[in-house]
Amino acid sequence: MPSDSKISYFIVQLTRATVEGNIKWKFADAPTSINVGTGDVIATYLEAEHRLQRVALYERRYLGYNSEIDSAQWESNIVLAFLDKEDRVIWDYHESPLSVCNLFKVARESAAGIDRILDNFLG
Repeated sequence: MPSDSKISYFIVQLTRATVEGNIKWKFADAPTSINVGTGDVIATYLEAEHRLQRVALYERRYLGYNSEIDSAQWESNIVLAFLDKEDRVIWDYHESPLSVCNLFKVARESAAGIDRILDNFLG
């Protein structure tokens, strides 16, 4: 298992490469291997290739149980994952520290081309 510091460093480097335009993210449909057999909803799925490795970021929504109010409620987290050529998840990181949430935000903006959209709108 990789150390937390190595994962943190990877996330920072991936964020930097995304901001600098060295990694291009795209919206895609999540591979079935991610949510088959679960009740999860994959709200947004992004994928990029970095050094010949497929990297995915996605928002996973799921029903969680709150024992304090004895009720199920929707919860979500951002997942970072590596996939192989057959769309299998070979490793995933389900923690959602601020750095992963920031990476997700930057990657989503990159995939959407939001700068281009705003430039076109503002003329």
